[in-house]
Amino acid sequence: MTVLQVVANNKTPEYMRRHGLKLLANGYNIVPIQPNSKACLVSGWQSIKITEERVKQWVAENPNYGIGIRTDNLAVIDGDILHRDIARDLSLYIAMITQSEIKVTGLQPKFAFILRPLEDWETNDPIPVGKQVYDFCKPDAPDDAPDKAVKLEILYGPYQKVAYGIHPDTGRPYEWDTKSRKGPSKHSRGCPLSVKRDDLPVITNEQLKQIVAEYQRLCKAHGLVPASSSATKVSALSSDERDFMAIEQRLKLNDETEGAEVLADITSAVEYLRELTADPLGVNGGEGTYYNWLSVGQALASAKGTAIEDACLELWLSVSTDQDEADRKWQSFTADYTGYPALFAMAARYGWQNPRAKAEKQPETPRQRVMFFSLGSAKPKPVDWLITGLIETDGTGMVYGDSGVGKTFMTLDMALSVATGIPYHGKQVKQGAVFYIAGEGRNGITRRRAAWQHHRGVTPEQMENAPIYCSDGNLILNSASAKNIIQAVSDIAEAVAAEPRFVVLDTLARTMEGDENSAKDFNQYLQAATAIQDKFKCTVLIVHHTGKDGGRGARGSSAIKAGMDFSYALEKSGTAVILKCEKLKDGEPPQDLTYRLQPVSFDAEIEGGATEKLSSLVPVLLDGFDADEAKQVPLWPIEELVLHNKATNAKKLQQLLIDKYVSEHWEDDQPLAVPLVTLEREFKSLSDKTEKRDFLRAVETLEKAAVVSTGNNNSHLIIHKKHPNL
Repeated sequence: MTVLQVVANNKTPEYMRRHGLKLLANGYNIVPIQPNSKACLVSGWQSIKITEERVKQWVAENPNYGIGIRTDNLAVIDGDILHRDIARDLSLYIAMITQSEIKVTGLQPKFAFILRPLEDWETNDPIPVGKQVYDFCKPDAPDDAPDKAVKLEILYGPYQKVAYGIHPDTGRPYEWDTKSRKGPSKHSRGCPLSVKRDDLPVITNEQLKQIVAEYQRLCKAHGLVPASSSATKVSALSSDERDFMAIEQRLKLNDETEGAEVLADITSAVEYLRELTADPLGVNGGEGTYYNWLSVGQALASAKGTAIEDACLELWLSVSTDQDEADRKWQSFTADYTGYPALFAMAARYGWQNPRAKAEKQPETPRQRVMFFSLGSAKPKPVDWLITGLIETDGTGMVYGDSGVGKTFMTLDMALSVATGIPYHGKQVKQGAVFYIAGEGRNGITRRRAAWQHHRGVTPEQMENAPIYCSDGNLILNSASAKNIIQAVSDIAEAVAAEPRFVVLDTLARTMEGDENSAKDFNQYLQAATAIQDKFKCTVLIVHHTGKDGGRGARGSSAIKAGMDFSYALEKSGTAVILKCEKLKDGEPPQDLTYRLQPVSFDAEIEGGATEKLSSLVPVLLDGFDADEAKQVPLWPIEELVLHNKATNAKKLQQLLIDKYVSEHWEDDQPLAVPLVTLEREFKSLSDKTEKRDFLRAVETLEKAAVVSTGNNNSHLIIHKKHPNL
């Protein structure tokens, strides 16, 4: 049916006059479409502001203009699919996933669903701005006739989709799907005329991924294979994008060096296609398709007006059996219809490899929406605390300290407080689900939880209902496992209806692959941790160790501390453990907190149903005199010993034992045994004048003071343990 026939049957389409202002009032950004076409008539239509005056101007110019709807505030799922079974099944799947029947059809069985994407502030996983294109084809004829097209496009950004008008191929109006065809116009229900933009069914990025996966499954089930990404990209270009690409290509082809390199690649691809036994171009009397042949000519014609035009014409003639027809076709080809990459894509689908292609091509970075807000008028937000005054929400930080200082006891104390909603030593918490990835101490974590529960007076029912979960086995955190962790956390959080608040990685050494001294390796680890944080807007806490030089802070690369939003150090002092804030992103750093790890005994039901007396440690907050007293470092008897000034060698040995052995091991609360041979060598290294008798006299002096002994066989020097009351 021609446009004149449509006009005769419907009196007049007058799409712009009948629908333009109504669509604008419903929140759609519209553009005028040339009658019997898909082309927009306005230059720069992607960014112009649509007003009533502008629509009225278009009506005055031509009331029969078709109407395109811009996709800058819409997501369009465009099924450019002529495979009827795939189109039908995919359309039904999309309707099921989105609960929408608002779709338009121009050429059956193709379709396009129009939906509302969530705004960035509504979701942690927004739909990426741009055009996503997925293309499948027959394996034996990937460039077959266009009536076999099986392409899925997702449009969100500077694009438009024809909504009302006459389809150029069918000569019939675009039709909107609707449950009811009653009424004066079949276009008045289930379409943008009756559904405002803000009332459209919502589409999420996760749903889009499911739809793409179903599309790929259907295509593969029907024996189709993915088409080349390069060909897909070229075929998916808008007219403005093609113009820009054509200019860019001409600049490259006119460059003496780059033009010669591209021509060498083009020649390689054409010769490869020409020599193939399958004869995809029909050069050697094979069954090559006319469409393949034309596609090669159109790709070569992108060199028109450049320094390599003549060479590309010769290549075109070399794959043409009818030189006269080839010459006529060449005259009709335009330089901006497609680009030479389409030729590379076709050759690659038949096995050609670009001789200059990189061994590993990095994927293109997806285009991101750039957004700004007015800083001058923005209101300050209060700090959002996970644990008031201590740890903020939506951040990544660490707690670090020496081995044995009690890092897991302290972090588990925080985690259990968040999961149960019980204040953390008087500080309010934001209750939610907690996920503890335990690389160390998994065997004792249940006992520690039970001791904490007993000490805090938490009932079994409260504890069982608390959403805290511990990893069953160690996990190495990287980009791949982060996705698995996110999925597992999402599943649990949904099942228990609790928002993920806190994820603990205990410890960095046990959950990181690579070298913690490498900034590159740690940054990859941090990216994976940040992915978890960004997904749930939760707090991720990394438990880490102090370096060999405790005064220099956390072990490993300086990138570790630099990458943290908050950082706390745990230090042992006397019988106390001190939590010191080294970094806090937004809040005021808190004063040091002093704890004692207090033994707690309790009756516990163990596996098998029996009851057993168990014990573990629980952090108890200290203040005032209790804190000061606990911080006093207990002295070994050897440290308290005051020697006469003339006992020079004994003082020297005393200081050696304190510096090298006592200071590092006093917390073990056990006597120290040092081989006398080793100690003698270390003692002599302190002075060139030291002799064996000096060493023996020094040992004898300390023995008489009862701070050391040499044991039964005189082979070791034994340093006495701390005072019993300490």
